[in-house]
Amino acid sequence: MKSFTRVNYYKLAIILFFSFNAHGQDNIITQENKKVDDAILEVIDSIKICKWKYDAQSCINFSFDDNLLSQTKISKIFDQYGFKSTYFIIPNSMYIDSLKDMAARGHEIGSHTYSHVSLGGIDSLEIDFQTRKSKEMIENCIGIKCLSFADPYHETTEMSKNIVFSYYSYARNYSKYINHSYYPLFSSSTLQQLTNYISKGISKGEILLIAGHGLEGDGYSPISEHFLREILNLVNDYNYNGVLWVTTIKEGIQYENLYHELMLEKKFTNDTLILSFKNFNKLKYKNEDKAMISIKIPFNSSFEITRVTQNIEKKMHDDKYIFTMDLKKDTSMVLIMKNSSPLTKNIIDEFKTTNLFTIYPNPIHKVLRIQDSRIMGNGEILSIEIFNTDGKLIQKQITNFSEIDVSRLKKGLYFVKKNMQIDSTIKVYMAKFLKF
Repeated sequence: MKSFTRVNYYKLAIILFFSFNAHGQDNIITQENKKVDDAILEVIDSIKICKWKYDAQSCINFSFDDNLLSQTKISKIFDQYGFKSTYFIIPNSMYIDSLKDMAARGHEIGSHTYSHVSLGGIDSLEIDFQTRKSKEMIENCIGIKCLSFADPYHETTEMSKNIVFSYYSYARNYSKYINHSYYPLFSSSTLQQLTNYISKGISKGEILLIAGHGLEGDGYSPISEHFLREILNLVNDYNYNGVLWVTTIKEGIQYENLYHELMLEKKFTNDTLILSFKNFNKLKYKNEDKAMISIKIPFNSSFEITRVTQNIEKKMHDDKYIFTMDLKKDTSMVLIMKNSSPLTKNIIDEFKTTNLFTIYPNPIHKVLRIQDSRIMGNGEILSIEIFNTDGKLIQKQITNFSEIDVSRLKKGLYFVKKNMQIDSTIKVYMAKFLKF
């Protein structure tokens, strides 16, 4: 008789857990459904909270200090890349109209104390004044909630940290869980130094903090616009491939906090999977507009996953689904897991055994572009076909193989198939995309 291993005990524990959490409904696993149930349980057991939003390998935050005129231009350069950044200002000399405009465009305005003094060498009353007064002036003059703080000269004490957290939700160089390293942007910085810092941070899965001041001669050790664009081009390559999540200080550190605080509870009854995020502190995040969290579910060709809970963002990435939701709106996610139709399974199995090719953007709204769709060597493209998850041919194109208009497709997952003739052989290339 085969020994009952630790793995088997673990599987049995999972089965019993989901059976006892079935709200009184019959959840007995019959022999004929045993394979299906084991497969579902294996998928459910693999569901995890992503360390970073959209399951990026790392998060990167750009911030700029001291409230300089050139920071308006910096923010607009970030807009060109679709990125948002944080500006830590000294409010006794604010450019109010510029800061209002930056905040309206989605950039974060944080505090850098009232008069840029080191918090490491003053008493508690002065620390309280520097942190409190700065926050009050920023919020009153700009009309925003000021949630993030940066210590001048990066000098702190345990007392100053406690006072900072009595007024602010986030500090650039530390959280209540982790002390953060950062890369200071100076006029002498090089792209190779930045590349090494980013690569090392990605390998460790850390939050990356890049902090500078001004641009083109403005402020302390300013950088050039050319160098800033070189940095953003580098980051954009990582961002495009889903490796880096580029965001503001408050959103990055908020996600880091949530990752440490939340517990994921899973309940499965019939076809319904309920994922509940436990320990979400509504009071702690009362001043936030949102509190986003992502989970990842391994892709399995045998099951189709659909959303019941509203306002959930769904992405297909490599071999997994990524679901993202706002905990301020709901702390539970309800999904339906059903066996895929034979047609779906067949086309997904075919997808797994064929060569992939590059399509972009993904997810897509209007025009799907196909990279390297030209004639390859002696090969000739015969057609481009799009299938839905039921395996039904939705769209076919026999000319113009560089792009396809998918604006009329319904939201959902699709498969695109490129049929090529190479010499006397028909070769098939496939990729998948999400229409939103």
